Amino acid sequence: MTGIPGIVLVSLMILAGCGKNRKYEAYSEELIKKAEAGDVNAQSDLARCLFKGEGIIKNEKEGFTWARKAAEHGNAYAQFMLGSRLTEGFGIEKNEKEGLMWLSKSAKQGNAKGQYSLGRCYMMGIGVEKNLREALKWFTKSAEQGDMSGQYGLGQLYAYGYGVKKDEKKAYEYLLKAAAQTNEESVDLTPDMRAQIDAYKLAYAVPSPEKKNRSAYFKSPNQTNTNSAELTPALKLISDANKRAYTENYQPNNVPGVSVDEPILRPDQTFSKELLKKAESGDSTAQRHLGSCYYRGLGIKKDISKAIEQWEKAAYQGDVKAQCNLGSIYYLEQRKYDKAFAWFKKASDSGDAYAINNLGTLYNYGLGVEKNEKEGFRLHKIAAELKEPCALYNLAADYETGRGTEKDMRMAIKVYSQAALAGNSEAQYDLGLRYFDGRGVPQNNQKALELFTMAAAQNHQKAKDMVPVLKALIKPQSSPNPLQNP
Repeated sequence: MTGIPGIVLVSLMILAGCGKNRKYEAYSEELIKKAEAGDVNAQSDLARCLFKGEGIIKNEKEGFTWARKAAEHGNAYAQFMLGSRLTEGFGIEKNEKEGLMWLSKSAKQGNAKGQYSLGRCYMMGIGVEKNLREALKWFTKSAEQGDMSGQYGLGQLYAYGYGVKKDEKKAYEYLLKAAAQTNEESVDLTPDMRAQIDAYKLAYAVPSPEKKNRSAYFKSPNQTNTNSAELTPALKLISDANKRAYTENYQPNNVPGVSVDEPILRPDQTFSKELLKKAESGDSTAQRHLGSCYYRGLGIKKDISKAIEQWEKAAYQGDVKAQCNLGSIYYLEQRKYDKAFAWFKKASDSGDAYAINNLGTLYNYGLGVEKNEKEGFRLHKIAAELKEPCALYNLAADYETGRGTEKDMRMAIKVYSQAALAGNSEAQYDLGLRYFDGRGVPQNNQKALELFTMAAAQNHQKAKDMVPVLKALIKPQSSPNPLQNP
């Protein structure tokens, strides 16, 4: 793919954002039924859930099937999803011409995401000759709809003076407009987008008299060498984040593997003849451990069916951890939600916090049971009172979105803080973003840095990306624990 030196235009396949044309339906068994019955919007929504792993395990292949069905029947958002993946070869064989065709259809129907992606094709020369005027046209149409990605793309054009007179102030304004929408659309900016915005923050934070020469802040003595140690701090932020984003997200078929959550399926011990003998004698703990060996291939050939067989033997004897193992694998990997519900129910009846939390999530999404958000909230609250970190995170999300309860942002922030303190890396990262953006809490880069550092220590990649950005923006200094008195 050819590009323009210095410019960072992200592929929307890795964004969680949506167009503003209509509200999207969450994953449920009812959504599947509607899609199978030929409901085009349901087919598009199901594809979106499968592509994003939202409410269901991520499955690119199945997502393409449903996206193509909906796209062929004229659904603009499905056309965008299909086109954006085809132009990049993400999860499918790359086909720039076909991808461009679907994006054109989507854009002409007024889909803001399709308009941005089509503009990006013209900007980068993807499936078509570069045409900066066309890029400007489609970015503008997208931005005029209030779309985050369109605003971001337009900000890029103004930043570098491509197809329009260079105007760094306008660039900064459009980039900040894009950033401001992260709360409304529940979107996390990708690292390269964040870096671009923060580079401008750095430039505009430069004290006088250097402010008079902001444009020089973005110039490198050697523009052709992005590895140069002479890059300015702003350009280095952009360059480093863009390389990470490309390496981790843009490679064809780079789809994360699916695994059942820790700590429920953990390598309790490796396979041995003694373990096998104990399991065969009916020892439920040994049966559970043997199942984990088969599941993870610890000292023996990996065999999921044998893992389930051993866990079932232990679970029927009342082993709660084995019951949770079965609930997890049926929920997260095999999508047999009725079985997942049954096993989590058994374990929750014994008071297991992990099972109670997952049972609440099944109620929230109507998976294996009739949808009941109030019951989901009640169960999340019970598990949270037992200090289950994921339950605390889910309960905070319930308060924030009003899922099964009244919206209460004050309680949401309080519980997010409790989840972060309990060690939940997602809560640490999300709370860090809130302090960074000033969403629901006073803006505080120092607290954001401390929270991102906590999450990064647990190998949270997005948090790792944010740590150097925050360090470049502030001079770290001692401060109270960011989780206290939010």
